[in-house]
Amino acid sequence: FLPNRHAIDTYVGEPIHSPRLARDKITPEIIDKYHGEYMEALKRLFDTYKGKHGNANATIRYVNDDE
Repeated sequence: FLPNRHAIDTYVGEPIHSPRLARDKITPEIIDKYHGEYMEALKRLFDTYKGKHGNANATIRYVNDDE
């Protein structure tokens, strides 16, 4: 028995491949590069499936502590 049971849709995007680097070789630029790729992949995933949930005109907005 599960109270208030609701279906949960889960979507999985394409993998983001990143090189294995030694800890001392990881730079802020590398982190920014792969973080940017990840954020773009999330946006693509959102845009691909938003219409399925009746929100075809929805947009995704990320909150940034710097703003």
